[in-house]
Parts: sequence; C-alpha cells; structure tokens
Amino acid sequence: MVFDRFRGLGNRIMFPIAKKLKWMNPDILTWISFLICIGVGVLFYIDGIEMLVLIAVLIALAGFLDYLDGSIAKVNKKETKRGDFLDHTLDRFSDAAIFGGLAISGLVNIYAGFAAVIAILLVSYMGTQAHALTGKRDYSGILGRADRMIFLIAAIIIQYFLSAYAVLQLFVYIVIITGAITIAQRFVKTWRLLS
Repeated sequence: MVFDRFRGLGNRIMFPIAKKLKWMNPDILTWISFLICIGVGVLFYIDGIEMLVLIAVLIALAGFLDYLDGSIAKVNKKETKRGDFLDHTLDRFSDAAIFGGLAISGLVNIYAGFAAVIAILLVSYMGTQAHALTGKRDYSGILGRADRMIFLIAAIIIQYFLSAYAVLQLFVYIVIITGAITIAQRFVKTWRLLS
C-alpha cells in the first residue's frame, strides 16, 4: 500500500486538528463523508465529464473527513465498536456509490466499471473475513483504499485535461487487476494464519 507509508505524517497533521475538535461526534463526520460520496456518484451519472473537477474536490473532501473521524475517535478516546462498524459499513457503501456512478457515467466501459466495484468490495470482504477468523483486520495488498482514492483523484484530473484519452478507463482496469492481486494476497495470508 503506497500511501500507508505516510500514515505517520498524516497523523502528525490530523491529530492536532482532532484534539481541537474533541467536542465533535466522529460518527457525524462519517455520515457527512458518506453523503458526499453519494453526491459524487450522482454527479458522475448526471454529467461526468463536465463535473470532473468538482468530483475530484468532493472525493478529496470525503477522504479528509473519513480520516478526520478516525483521528477524532482515536485522539479523544471516543473509539467504539459501533463507530468502527458504522465507519467500515459506510466506507463500503461510499466505494459502491463512487465507482458505481463512474461505471454508469459513460466515461468507462460499464462492465469494467462494475467489475471494479466487485473487486473493491471483495478486497474489503477479505480484510473483514480475516478479522472475523483471526482477530486482526487485514489491510495488506498492493492497492489499499487510500491509494485507490488518491489515484482516482489523479486520474480524474488527468482525464479532465486530456479528454481525448481514456484515462479513467485505464484506471478502472488497474483497479480490477490490483484488486484481484490484493484478494489473492489476503487469501493466502489468512489461509497461512489459519493453518
């Protein structure tokens, strides 16, 4: 996972912000991030090519809020099992909304788009299944959620400036391939732990 190496830097930036927001319920930010992702899916569907810059900004905002809610919970000792369950559940719905909207936007092949949705959801399933069986969630793999969202933002911006090229289509194929590899990696890792 490319951007997981920068988690320490991210925490140094986010934790001071989180301390100042100790009065805030992190679940509220989780819901706001989710609603923004629903909006992204709708914007992709309505007029993807015209809305690309706004879509990129909204994905970045949703990602920021998703990081912030966890930081607030951790720094201010507000972590709960219900909050964790809500966060992971809405993350999956957010992924489906964003990539489902992209799939039906006309910017990518619809079949490839939905194959990417399936790959993303199966990657997450392997992580939660590992957690259920071993007690530890598996975030391993070559393309995690943070990586995927950052690369999606980059692909959207490049697509905006190079509209004659199928940049987002290439990105979707990369998501499918890296998703399949990550599923295999997590399967093997969990299988070995269970044996």
